[in-house]
Amino acid sequence: MQKAIIYSRVSTEEQVNEGKSIEVQIDLCRKWAKENKYQIVGVYKDLGKSATTLKGRNGLEEALVQCQQEKIDALLITDTDRMARNPADHFLIRASLSKNNVKMIAVSQLMIDGSIEGNFIETVMAGVNALQSQLTGKKVKKSLEKKCEEGWWPGWAPLGYQNFNKGTKEKPEKIIKIDPEKSLLISEAFQLYSSGNYSVDALANILNQK
Repeated sequence: MQKAIIYSRVSTEEQVNEGKSIEVQIDLCRKWAKENKYQIVGVYKDLGKSATTLKGRNGLEEALVQCQQEKIDALLITDTDRMARNPADHFLIRASLSKNNVKMIAVSQLMIDGSIEGNFIETVMAGVNALQSQLTGKKVKKSLEKKCEEGWWPGWAPLGYQNFNKGTKEKPEKIIKIDPEKSLLISEAFQLYSSGNYSVDALANILNQK
């Protein structure tokens, strides 16, 4: 029986809004493996990780290491965007797998089958994944900019400011306002530092005493 490993990934937003949970991906891959007589010998996950970069994706790294160290016939994913959302990373991973004679099988995109037509579709999908990621990033950035302009807090307030809900519990309107106590110390810290007579450590001691 041929051997396969499963790789699954979600960003928090995808898991909540798009139904691409880790469990759903793994179940789909296991179902495909059973139907096609593959033995699953490893399951790897990356939780809350973006596919726009390879950095910090320990699950993917471990999956690729197993493909190098053992005789693995296929790496199963649900869709190509689980693996990468930019063409450079997509084909870098593909090349690494090919070097070890490992097929990358997207169980929801079986038209990517290694044929001439399949390779063309794979190239198109890699570009589509990148475009979707860039459009999502642009939309998120615009949304955050608007919230910033309206005074909404970004999840936490820096020292000298406070998170404040001027709405209700049912309909919150979360903004940032100046901390009347700590903001005075922050202003003084900048003034003292700009004089050139105080180091950061000296300022920290002064402010802690106050």
